[in-house]
Amino acid sequence: MGFRPPVDSCIGCGSEISPDGIHSYSRLEGGFLCGDCRARPGEGQRERVVELDAGAVRYLERTEPLGPRAALRVRLEARSLAALKAIVYDVAERIVDGPLKTIETGRGIL
Repeated sequence: MGFRPPVDSCIGCGSEISPDGIHSYSRLEGGFLCGDCRARPGEGQRERVVELDAGAVRYLERTEPLGPRAALRVRLEARSLAALKAIVYDVAERIVDGPLKTIETGRGIL
């Protein structure tokens, strides 16, 4: 769809995030969090955060300059894939401004 939350700035405070500084995604705010913002979550934030492991972060770094077809060739471990799927589902729901039945069904798989 051509939409991707910025991976180089924190959705919480706006500070720059280096690739090795990405550790989580806020479903509440719709973007990536720096370590400081992740360490002090707001009310309702803790359960609405997707934790990213090193594999998911490497995937984001590696695929940033790639097109969709090339990005599909980059392999992921199951845990990294599950975290990134959760983020994709969140982004899709934001784009259509509400939950989708197919996405709700897919969430049960994660």
